[in-house]
Amino acid sequence: MANPTLATTTSLEAVKDTAFIIDVREEDEKEPAGLPVCKRAKAIPWKSWTCTLPTEGDHKVPPEGSNLPEDKSAPIITHCNGGGRGGKAKLSLEALGYTNVHNGGGPKGTPELWAVYGDGVADGTVGAVVGTAAQ
Repeated sequence: MANPTLATTTSLEAVKDTAFIIDVREEDEKEPAGLPVCKRAKAIPWKSWTCTLPTEGDHKVPPEGSNLPEDKSAPIITHCNGGGRGGKAKLSLEALGYTNVHNGGGPKGTPELWAVYGDGVADGTVGAVVGTAAQ
């Protein structure tokens, strides 16, 4: 089943240079597991998000000190390994009033999206990084 929260390569291309990027993966899911990390991303693991919002769905609030943009229209890209938690983070940020949030999927499940904003392109095998993202 397709993830309806995933961004398109076109929408990511439009915001990749100025976006605040949030990596919602746990530390052990990144480089120790052989998956690439976007160097510009701020690590805010999904498990650290709390206080379910009084709306429908699995909406949560990022922890204090996340330093999210004050401008609610600023571009934000959320990502995990493939888009599931990134999608939850996207919907949660939208519930908080952010209007320009993009679920960038991740290096494992959606390498074509990762290639737009990440620091490397996963070639489909865990741990492999080939080439670099288009600048």
